[in-house]
Amino acid sequence: MKLSSSCLSHNISFEAINGSEYYKWFESPSLANRVSYTFTRCVAGSADFTPTGIPIYGIKATAGFALADVVTIESGIQHFAQSVYTYEGSSALPLLNDVPVVWDDMKVLDGYPMQFNVTARRNGSDWYIGASTLAARKVDIHLSDLIDSGTYNAYIFADNADGSDLEVIVLNDLTAEDTISRSLLENGGFVIKLTKGAMKLTTPYSNYRSYEAENAVLSGKASITAGKQGKYCSNDAYVGYVGGDGQSAVTFNDVTVDKAGKYTVRIYYVSGEPRSLKVDINGSYVTTLDQLYANKNDWSGIRAVNLEAELKEGKNTIRLYNDRGYGPSIDRIAVAIPESRVIGDVDFNGRLNVADLVLTTRYIQGSITFSTEQHRVADVNEDGTADVFDLIRYRKLLTS
Repeated sequence: MKLSSSCLSHNISFEAINGSEYYKWFESPSLANRVSYTFTRCVAGSADFTPTGIPIYGIKATAGFALADVVTIESGIQHFAQSVYTYEGSSALPLLNDVPVVWDDMKVLDGYPMQFNVTARRNGSDWYIGASTLAARKVDIHLSDLIDSGTYNAYIFADNADGSDLEVIVLNDLTAEDTISRSLLENGGFVIKLTKGAMKLTTPYSNYRSYEAENAVLSGKASITAGKQGKYCSNDAYVGYVGGDGQSAVTFNDVTVDKAGKYTVRIYYVSGEPRSLKVDINGSYVTTLDQLYANKNDWSGIRAVNLEAELKEGKNTIRLYNDRGYGPSIDRIAVAIPESRVIGDVDFNGRLNVADLVLTTRYIQGSITFSTEQHRVADVNEDGTADVFDLIRYRKLLTS
């Protein structure tokens, strides 16, 4: 029995737990506590742990371990304890956008307090499985523990070789007879979404090409700040001392686009007070961006501003500076590449194939559900609905 959900049904979530925001000042909560909250704090109900879902500088949890918190630790309302700008372009963002906060069932598949945790939670017919561990170990997920019949697809968000980032693996046409086996790193983890349908693996930032300031050409007094002081920026680093004169600048060479045109250039910066930044593109002054300001007196948190810029085909040079005062520190820039829509691509893998036809057939038969966007993409003849006429069009596209 869960006290908060059975006796205090008006409560969505409450604290009584050390959350990830404490890492800004301390090295707690320990990883041992994080793998144990399912067995301890969550017994009393929903816990506002405020996970980050992504690694934190100085904390030994891998990317997979950090992501697992959003499944293993239940909260009826989820607060992510990082800057919203930090998540833009993150490999964890597709899962963070997708994971529910309301659950119909949960099962602890394996685990031991202070050692490891493998917890599955169900929303509708979809299962989300989170695993985290202190010691390296192998974990086997027997799908018969979760499903009875039908075929499922598994979207696995797992650690890369060193745990610094995630890699996504997709397994199709799984049944109750299958077992998913994963080897976890020390302080590692993973999340699996098990669904009859498809999962969108892209976000609005998937088509951005990013360029790190610490890898750019620095001039004048511009210099790199890395490690603990840069822990909220991508790659834990930014370039400071930009401006103050006309020489202290960050120059991004080789900013590449496939064809000439107007592009959105997103500039990520750090500034604890309002500052200005000038922008030159391909040797010509373009604009001055004023009132760039993240958080008052905070010289570690980041923010972003957009610039609409004309870029030439091939390589471009973007120079950021301020010859009339100090500019903000620069984390990175990102160029939005227009996304080409693939008609009928309901599994969002960037191509049309037989799997899209199978999924759309199941949707029309009523055996699976589609998101609003999947429904829109499945309407290949663009008559406002997905039906048998779209299946006919699918077959023509696949055989043409």
